[in-house]
Amino acid sequence: MIDPDRRYTDEQVALILRRAAQLDAGSAAPDVGDGLTLGEIERIAREVGLAPDLVAHAAGLLDAREPGVAAKIFGGPTNFEADYEARGELPRERYGDVVQAIRRVLGNSGKTSEVLDALEWKSVGETTQVTVTVRPTGGRTKVQILADRGGSAVIAYVFPSMGALIGGAIAAAIIDPTSVTQGVALMGTATGVGFVAARTIWASATRGFRRKFAALVESVTTQVEQGATGPKERSAE
Repeated sequence: MIDPDRRYTDEQVALILRRAAQLDAGSAAPDVGDGLTLGEIERIAREVGLAPDLVAHAAGLLDAREPGVAAKIFGGPTNFEADYEARGELPRERYGDVVQAIRRVLGNSGKTSEVLDALEWKSVGETTQVTVTVRPTGGRTKVQILADRGGSAVIAYVFPSMGALIGGAIAAAIIDPTSVTQGVALMGTATGVGFVAARTIWASATRGFRRKFAALVESVTTQVEQGATGPKERSAE
């Protein structure tokens, strides 16, 4: 169930409208701004001749969950997920097209395997772990794309925090090494500075990854749509 009150970023809005335009056999999608709800996107779609139900289908490509409390505090989530389903089964000989699409977007050769006739691709040697699964079954092709950015988050927070703490300790030692109260205050300030710096870095990195993740979803689902056999009607999970 898609939350009608959820607000989409500019990258997500562009993806939704592009996908809806493709569902509508090639209509042109306009450029739009940030912070729109699904209803607002549907109104824009009507202005360019796109049916609202196509917009809802396209919105289903995106992770429907709102950011949790931790993600809001720390500047961004560590996990991304997108689920999609296309009508028709993608033949095995088209798996290579999907893999190439993934590699073009992520710039990572990754590791490819087949598990129970499903294609599975995993990134290799990256702090952000991405897994793409394409499973043809029952006349449909299910796509799941997962990204775990826990390793990247650790790096984004550890180094700025450590640098700030070391700087605070040095400052406390220089100003008044005998004052415990002043030392605690300086260390507290350093901790706050380190957190703000780390959050800024992580928030910026998250915005960049959102764009890459949206591009990956679009590229993979486009290849599945083009390669799957049978009617081209879609439904989003």
